[in-house]
Amino acid sequence: MDQDKTYAGILPVPSVENGFCEVAGREVTFLLGTDVHIGEPETCEQRVAITPDQMGLLKNWLKELGVNSHFYVVAGAGNGAGFSDAKYGEAGATIIEEADLPGINHQPDLVHALKESTAYEAQIPGSFIRIGALHSGDFRPDTGLAEFVARGSYCGIFDGSAVGGFAYRLETETRPKYPVPLRSSMSVYAGKLAGLDVSEHLDVDEKVVVSGGGIAGTSAVSVLLEEKNLSRIREILILEKSTHRCEALREFYAAFPKVRIKQCGLVEDEDLEGAKGFILTIFLQGSGATPKVADVSQLRLMRENSAIVDVAIDEGGGISIPKEEQVDPVTGQRPLITADDVREAIAKLGKNLAYTADNHMPRRQPKLASVEHGETALMYLAALLYLAAKEGGPQAAMKHIMDQDYIENPKNILHALVLDLKHGLAFSRQDNAMVLYRHVLKKSDNIAAYLREQGVTPVFG
Repeated sequence: MDQDKTYAGILPVPSVENGFCEVAGREVTFLLGTDVHIGEPETCEQRVAITPDQMGLLKNWLKELGVNSHFYVVAGAGNGAGFSDAKYGEAGATIIEEADLPGINHQPDLVHALKESTAYEAQIPGSFIRIGALHSGDFRPDTGLAEFVARGSYCGIFDGSAVGGFAYRLETETRPKYPVPLRSSMSVYAGKLAGLDVSEHLDVDEKVVVSGGGIAGTSAVSVLLEEKNLSRIREILILEKSTHRCEALREFYAAFPKVRIKQCGLVEDEDLEGAKGFILTIFLQGSGATPKVADVSQLRLMRENSAIVDVAIDEGGGISIPKEEQVDPVTGQRPLITADDVREAIAKLGKNLAYTADNHMPRRQPKLASVEHGETALMYLAALLYLAAKEGGPQAAMKHIMDQDYIENPKNILHALVLDLKHGLAFSRQDNAMVLYRHVLKKSDNIAAYLREQGVTPVFG
């Protein structure tokens, strides 16, 4: 079914053909949360989930449907990215302090922040839907995410890192067709920044290795193929496990003789021999921590003063190191290897290797990264708010989403967006139980154990 003619831009066209029925006179409330509690105080998250202009687009889209909307923004949410509270006010939002959330005039149907939920969100009243990247692979009982999961009043949480799979097929030629759009928008940025980091270490006749031929990997390669960098490169070696993906990469880079594709899952010694740059981008959804593809000892084969960038460090990274910590008696898992652990092991090699493993690389350009995320997120926010209006609230909207059966060809744009959302469903409250969806959540067993300790009954969906 060809939908290209009926979908354009960053919001779905609110027409009957695209699945949107009459909802005039209904009411919805949206709360834009803050991410300033993510990270250490001196390095806290600077990005914001949507910009004032994007909020204005969403508000006008709802108005076109005849829906009465209320928009709230947690005070200071956009400051780090250069978007003031005043700008959100001009877009039609009410600014609310975190401490005032329990008494909010209109209970939110939908709460959105770019990253994982934090403790302050447990104050939000009602039974709302929450969407944002969870990073559950780094779940710990002492985090704000843990407190929110156990005590929050939400009826469903969607992990933006897993939302996708359907609507991308319906997009126009002006937008990339990524299977997981929300995660992909940030992966593009992270990959490009990784490519820039490596390019700063290139001299002449260099070899660069990229582990993973997905979105982040190919974005890094796009930077390395720029004329100013390509002239200093002898070879770009892309290591990719998937046969199908390797075929696609060979076809795509056919005009670039310096790019070589090798099908493999693990990095071999010969791959890193004499390399000046090494970029790791491996990520497997719902698999637990990111798979280790290289051992730290192999990095000794790289040249002096080389650059290593691990884009996937927020899920544990792709480099294995010797560690002696005891296995967790509850989960049977070893502690997550941190960037500092890897950095210390690399330093012991004595080759002056520059190691970059920023948990959230797009933070370096918070304004541009916020715009990019918002452009992708808006169509899902629109779908959720529409369903809350149509079905009569967030709980009914959740039921509608969970009742949808997966099919190969969605009926219309709204149906595709709903299937995308269902694919990214991480938690839902059903009766007196908390349902965890293993295909989305990393460390789901750890989360279940924590919930039991908090007196919450977990079940797996």
